[in-house]
Amino acid sequence: MRYDEKHKSRTRQAILRGARDLAHASGLESLSVEPVMRRAGLTHGGFYNHFRSRADLIRATLDAELEQQVAACAKQLVRGPIGEFVEWYLTYEKTHRCALVAFASEASRLDKAGRSEFAGRVWQLCQVMEDALAARGVANPRKTALALIANLIGTLLLARALEPLAEAKSSVDQLIARLIKKP
Repeated sequence: MRYDEKHKSRTRQAILRGARDLAHASGLESLSVEPVMRRAGLTHGGFYNHFRSRADLIRATLDAELEQQVAACAKQLVRGPIGEFVEWYLTYEKTHRCALVAFASEASRLDKAGRSEFAGRVWQLCQVMEDALAARGVANPRKTALALIANLIGTLLLARALEPLAEAKSSVDQLIARLIKKP
């Protein structure tokens, strides 16, 4: 029985949701076909109708998560001051789990295509932030965007380990104030 494209798309999205949930819980390297398919409510045999390999699944999961995060960041950055973005980002972490934080430590162990995908999305986020900072008249917007991303990721990594988030947020607020001050 052949399925229509809409069904195939819904099935692929269910597999990606299952992979995302497992990846956030245990990391990208822990993804394997059987648990992902079980989580999606599908049989193991259907996997290869949607992905060529486990590595393809990992790349697709990474891409979907980072694409969603970059889009959410871009939307938020046009709404208000950078300080509000920082607050939103730290709050976003509580409800969505930051994909950059979740997968950054594993990126170096991905295959070449996976590393390239991760790096491309990081640079895409950097460009979005750079544009927002330049529009606000911040000196050295690219350098500031990279520093902001590094500080946010570092803060969230520590916050996950050291709770509470409020203490980490206070520290990052001080860093952000220094990063975005105008000359």
